[in-house]
Amino acid sequence: MERIPHRGYTEASLNTPAGKDSIYQGHRNGEQRYEIAGTVLDTSENFLTLLVQNPFTAGESLEFLTFAGDTILLNTSGLLDIQQRPLKRAKPNSLVLLPSIPQIKPLNLARRQAA
Repeated sequence: MERIPHRGYTEASLNTPAGKDSIYQGHRNGEQRYEIAGTVLDTSENFLTLLVQNPFTAGESLEFLTFAGDTILLNTSGLLDIQQRPLKRAKPNSLVLLPSIPQIKPLNLARRQAA
């Protein structure tokens, strides 16, 4: 809880305006280096199925966070839609296919560097 910006209200609140660090701006702890790209729903011998949360473009690299604590880098140049047609861009709330890597399991998260 100590990491959440807050400011108690006392008589001093009436004398001094709140500082920037005490006002919630709608994001966590300043700027983020990464954003969640999606969640792995399923894996097969050839493909992994990703539920997209934030958009990304084919050719970008995603980092998959494994349960073992490792990160696996995967280039998305082989991005396909669920009917195995090539895609240029993955949109939120869509299912996409990427080449499978054995270490990536269902419910692993994929992240990308924030723009």
